Amino acid sequence: MGEINDLEIQNMEEIEDIQMAQRAEEFEIITKQSAVEAELIASLEKQKFKLQQGQLREKQKSFKAALQRSQRKQANQVAKTLRAQMRIRERLLIADNPVIKGDNTTDFERNAADDYSETQSEGSSRSGGSVLSLHADRDPLHQDGAEGSESDLALKSEAEKNSKLNKDTQVLSEGEKEIMTFAEAGNERQRLIAMHHKKIIAELKQLHRSTVSQKAKEHRRKVSELLKDHEEEIEQLKLEQAANMKELVETQLQSQEVRADTAVSQNLLGMMLPAHIMEKMELGVQPEPEQFNCVTLFFTDIFEFKKLVGAIPPVKILHLLNELYTKFDEIIAKYPQLYKVETVSDTYMVAAGISSSHEKTDEEITECTVQALKCSMELQKLVQGLDLKNIVGNLPIKLRIGVHSGVINAGIIGTKMSRYCLFGDTVNTASRMCTTGEANRIQVSAQTIQVLGEDDSFEFEERGQIEVKGKGKMHTYWLLD
Repeated sequence: MGEINDLEIQNMEEIEDIQMAQRAEEFEIITKQSAVEAELIASLEKQKFKLQQGQLREKQKSFKAALQRSQRKQANQVAKTLRAQMRIRERLLIADNPVIKGDNTTDFERNAADDYSETQSEGSSRSGGSVLSLHADRDPLHQDGAEGSESDLALKSEAEKNSKLNKDTQVLSEGEKEIMTFAEAGNERQRLIAMHHKKIIAELKQLHRSTVSQKAKEHRRKVSELLKDHEEEIEQLKLEQAANMKELVETQLQSQEVRADTAVSQNLLGMMLPAHIMEKMELGVQPEPEQFNCVTLFFTDIFEFKKLVGAIPPVKILHLLNELYTKFDEIIAKYPQLYKVETVSDTYMVAAGISSSHEKTDEEITECTVQALKCSMELQKLVQGLDLKNIVGNLPIKLRIGVHSGVINAGIIGTKMSRYCLFGDTVNTASRMCTTGEANRIQVSAQTIQVLGEDDSFEFEERGQIEVKGKGKMHTYWLLD
């Protein structure tokens, strides 16, 4: 639960951070757009100012060209006036000096023109004054004076035009200065806007950093609280787990004990009952009496056991039987078709072929008989090779074994201490095969040989006819090693 809350808080914080980042990006975009718009407006104003400046320059150029034309025209007028004044001077000089009249007139006029070109305006002013004062009554002089006045009027008009052009030029220069002033003001305004935008962006970044820092602190606080709660939950879970583990261990120990008891019981029952009977009893089914068409039985006993009992103490007899039967059980466990029916004193009874299948094939019956014969031979070799001097001293321990095959009836006897018992003539005959046998030998009935059929894995020696209690004469055989 704590992990889910932690993930939800983390997701919420990430969403808030993303939203803040998006807002900052949107503001930056808006700021950039504003800056771009301001730049566009400024550029438009600059272009407008440049256009107006170009127009003013064009006007100024036209005014300058008109001024230059006027100045050239005025210069031409001045030159004409000077030439007229020179002519007047020459005429005045000729009139004042009669000597230079006649042949020398041309030379005098030439010299006078040269002198006038050198003195220019100074000579004209002096000669002009003298001419007007001395020869005011002459007609030619009056005509030249009229021409001079006309030239003066022209000069004055040209001067007025020049002054007007100069004023227009000054107005143009002042307009150009005003345009430059407007352009500088626009640049300054753009700079201030950019500075304002930078300031706002810096403030937003600072606000974003402070918000992120505050969110991080809050996140750390919540994470710390969650970790604390998680640790408490873990500690509680550990305690509960320890208690559950303890209970589980106790339960497991009890279960193991129960299983051990069950295994012991099943082992004991398995030693007392066949496998197919055990299966039925575990399922709660009461086994019914059974009949088997062909079962091979063999009995074993100790030769001259009564003498042995009289020679050694009973405790050692029990020790001897326990030693023998423990090893017998180990050997019989190797053969799956064999079942130890019971042990009575020194007698040990084994059946081969008792299973859930009552109707066996000839091969299965033969296999059961083969296992019985092999087991009897192994038991005989075991006893012959055992060293039992620590129990019976020098007294010999010899084993007799008798084997017989036939029909068997079997079933559970009793309820509290149930036993699986075998009934029928086959049981009695197998017991007679043992008791009528000889020490260290295995006696086999003709019925068992007949069950083997064509199996030639064993060697037999014919014993012949013997007297069997309750059966009369029987033909038997010895099983050879």
